[in-house]
Amino acid sequence: SPAHQQVALKLSADARDPQRAPMIYTRLRAAQVMLNQPAPARVSLERALALAPDSGLAVVWLGYAAFLSGDREQAARLLKYAIIDLGPPDGSVAQVAQWYVDKL
Repeated sequence: SPAHQQVALKLSADARDPQRAPMIYTRLRAAQVMLNQPAPARVSLERALALAPDSGLAVVWLGYAAFLSGDREQAARLLKYAIIDLGPPDGSVAQVAQWYVDKL
């Protein structure tokens, strides 16, 4: 649940757990994007990318948040980065990309 992930994020500070923190940021903020709260999600997704720049999942979720916010140019740029530059995408990245790739 998002509440449990918030606690996990507090317990695994960025510097103490550099592998887990980006994943938790991404999962928690993906939930916010799905709840149509893309603006607050973007900050944490950007933090996840700062910690793990090659995280295709964080990139594609950030792109989806941009898409929902109406920033189609950034959404397209991030989508390309997630599926081509960081690709090939795994199943999770491909699934999120599929939600908006045809709408750009």
